[in-house]
Amino acid sequence: MRFSITRSGLRITLGLIWLLDGALQFQSFMYSHGFLKEVIEPNAAMQPAWIGNSIISAAHFAGHNLALWDTMFGLVQVAIGLGLLFRATVRPALLASFGWALVVWWFGEGFGMIPMGMASPLTGAPGAVLLYGLIGLLVWPSDEAERDGTSAGAGLIGERGGLIVWSLLWAGAAALWCLSVNRAADATSEALKTASGNSMHWLASLQSSLAGSTNGHGEVIAIVLAILSLAIAVGVWTRLRTEALLLGALLSIAYWAFGQGLGNLTSGKATDPNAGPLFVLLALALLPRRRVREGAAGRSPALRAPRSGQPAGIEPMVRMRLREIKQATFNKGEKMQRSRKGIGLKTGQRSAALGALLAIAALAVSGCGGSSSEKTEATVVFKPMAVWDASQTAKTHPSSMKGMSASEMKEMQLTAKAAEGMPFLPSAASGEGHFEQVGDHLTGWRRITGLVPYSRHANHLHGPDGACSPESKQTSNMAVVLPDLVANSKGEAYGTVNLVVHQRVIGPGYFLVVHAKPTPASQQNQIGSAPASMAFMQAMSNDPAILCGNITVKS
Repeated sequence: MRFSITRSGLRITLGLIWLLDGALQFQSFMYSHGFLKEVIEPNAAMQPAWIGNSIISAAHFAGHNLALWDTMFGLVQVAIGLGLLFRATVRPALLASFGWALVVWWFGEGFGMIPMGMASPLTGAPGAVLLYGLIGLLVWPSDEAERDGTSAGAGLIGERGGLIVWSLLWAGAAALWCLSVNRAADATSEALKTASGNSMHWLASLQSSLAGSTNGHGEVIAIVLAILSLAIAVGVWTRLRTEALLLGALLSIAYWAFGQGLGNLTSGKATDPNAGPLFVLLALALLPRRRVREGAAGRSPALRAPRSGQPAGIEPMVRMRLREIKQATFNKGEKMQRSRKGIGLKTGQRSAALGALLAIAALAVSGCGGSSSEKTEATVVFKPMAVWDASQTAKTHPSSMKGMSASEMKEMQLTAKAAEGMPFLPSAASGEGHFEQVGDHLTGWRRITGLVPYSRHANHLHGPDGACSPESKQTSNMAVVLPDLVANSKGEAYGTVNLVVHQRVIGPGYFLVVHAKPTPASQQNQIGSAPASMAFMQAMSNDPAILCGNITVKS
């Protein structure tokens, strides 16, 4: 039995994925405020003000009656999925899916983190739900018969539109790989480590092993994957179209397995299967179909089957052969007449599309070439603020603070403001980080453990003439306002940095402070500022610090 890809099959598959999304929305985690703190609100960090503020406002609004809104979210997705399974309701379901996909891409995925400058194809950029909408355009039902071309050829944007979408997605992936945050030496390794946190045990072991193997090779990996992505984008406009689609599908599966943890479907926190399966479905929709045989295109009116009982001999055979030639000529002429009208337009459009893709490729490759500016790498180890104060060392060692009574905590807080330093609170948290600066571009990451679950923490780089100890050096200028760190249900926080800072901020005399409270809502637009404004420093003056780490430059 020969396997056949049809638009109805693609539509039903898309409907089943929507049903899966709806089912995931009814998990118990989605009814807790962890859903808002871990899934929704982190998308607001480092976004343009209008995006970040809208996401935070939506999260706060939904938090007033989360059970009601979460149930509605799940029911909408189930309704879309069911609508795609039945031909009579396909069009309304697809229309609803387009609107819902935009809502989720905005508030649930922060536009795939693209405006933040931290999106990575490895972890699912440009966002799974965007692909739902694009595939919906391809499987839109029509009365046009599926003949030559692709299964999606009769959709709203047609076969050529689908190929343009595919090329733009993969050219965009190449551009994302060229971002400094994805070309950092440990970028791929850290992404794999983060993905392993919610993966099944056997998969987490593979991810951890792969993370160790890729550590320090982030730039090479990013350049290789950028080149592959460009080949996939351009390849669909050549004779190697099938190979380019299959390569894109295979690479998407690799991303899905290792960078997206198979969608973390068993973690209890997944909202969708992530982008990998959707890229595969898109590739299947664009695969060329087997063409109809030449003789099936039409039937010449002069061709008649031999009559029963017709005498055998050379003359009937000659007549039959002449009819076959006439039939072939008729079919060929009919086919040429159909295609002659559009062949010039098709060739021009294909050349224009290929030229645009090559231009994008040239820009992406030039962006992946790195920078002639000197690169500075540094690490940071976070310790509780009290540990940096020699007079409090014995009393505030992390192990002793875990058993400290409430009265002892309060007493310590009252005496924790150094004469010339900053106020601080006791904490049992700790962590590490890594930063790179090339010219004005600062990238890196911070990982903290031991925080209060679901807590948010402002954090800033100070310098250039300060240190965590002694206290007299804690009054240095606030050099860079970093995105808030958001703890998950285990009290673990991980955040990346990708900023333009216009000054050297990685070097001796710089230190990083993590505060007890988040950045005030009125100062969210200051995130990413370098240096911070006077108004921001005044707003943060009463926010006690909990952790501090000196920047140590790698030799």
